[in-house]
Amino acid sequence: MNHAIYSTLFSETDDEADDEVREIVGNFVENWLPTTEKKIHDASSIDDWAQIQSAIHAVKGSAGGFGYMLMTDLAKDIELAIKADEHSKASALLEQFHVMCEGIYTGFKKQD
Repeated sequence: MNHAIYSTLFSETDDEADDEVREIVGNFVENWLPTTEKKIHDASSIDDWAQIQSAIHAVKGSAGGFGYMLMTDLAKDIELAIKADEHSKASALLEQFHVMCEGIYTGFKKQD
């Protein structure tokens, strides 16, 4: 079962800004994140750790800006595990990443 994860940006804005924020966060949640998640999944299936690290680095730099600090923190942990050649740890963290993505998708739909 997935738990909804919400962007903190919605609680930080007034009603007039919500539509603009929703559009910006929506682009991240509905376009960028699924595309990046698929890149990570595809790279994982062939153990392409360099590609995974590159994509997860982009997540680390982007997610917090859209109000998903927990995802930024998780991406940092994944990147550190990859850099330390702790691939089994990174794989376990990537599973958490995919679950977190589902929670973000669910949370955004509920905020809509």
